[in-house]
Amino acid sequence: MKKRLALFALPAAAALGVLMTGVAEAATITLSGSSTTGNSSISGSYTYYQDGTAGGRPKYDGNFSSVRLTDHISGNGLGAAMVLEYDEWKNGAWGHVYPYIARTGSSGTTSWNFGDKANIRVWVCDYNSAGDWINCNRRV
Repeated sequence: MKKRLALFALPAAAALGVLMTGVAEAATITLSGSSTTGNSSISGSYTYYQDGTAGGRPKYDGNFSSVRLTDHISGNGLGAAMVLEYDEWKNGAWGHVYPYIARTGSSGTTSWNFGDKANIRVWVCDYNSAGDWINCNRRV
């Protein structure tokens, strides 16, 4: 989980849109995959668009839509979790939000918006009764 890869490399078409019109187009990424054990899986989508710059860096707004976390092996003491990590523009400065469990498995889907973020990373993980997230597989 120590990899530090930037997520927000805009596709060529979106980059051309920025150069030609000054407005970035939204990009949508499908969330799909399982933890390394196959116990947990994620589905849904993630959409983002550049909403300006701050501190010399681009910042992004967007949303997670219809996110579902599924625990495929009941009774093994592990649940399904979505772990997020990102940079956030807050109070006039960039800060780093270290990985944390953002959502856990449930019987339905969930959606939410975000703003002023960069370098968002998403993992699907198993988690145990102590709240430790393990067996993670990076999806974004």
